Amino acid sequence: MRPRVHLGTSIGTAGEATQFFTGFSWTIDLTSKVFAEAGFGGVIHTGNLDGNEDGPNLGCRVLFHEYIGAGYRFTEHWNLLAQIAHSSNANLCSPNDGMTRAGLQVGYKF
Repeated sequence: MRPRVHLGTSIGTAGEATQFFTGFSWTIDLTSKVFAEAGFGGVIHTGNLDGNEDGPNLGCRVLFHEYIGAGYRFTEHWNLLAQIAHSSNANLCSPNDGMTRAGLQVGYKF
């Protein structure tokens, strides 16, 4: 099991925060088709740092980013990953409301 570099975005709608993230991912094959994945890295976001009454107050522009997920390989190149991700500043800034999201990702392996 060796790490891979990941790079991505989570685009906010209706005025919510957009995130641009990068880091390292590790994948464990459970069967030839089913796999588990975890990752850790950093994120830059467009969300509120403080004073927001509607959503998270994130304290810092740069946050830590971690995720776990389970996926299915349709072919050698295409897969689908169900993922839960969390971004926060680890109490290095105040406030530290953090952001957590769940979603599906379509992946393509070159």
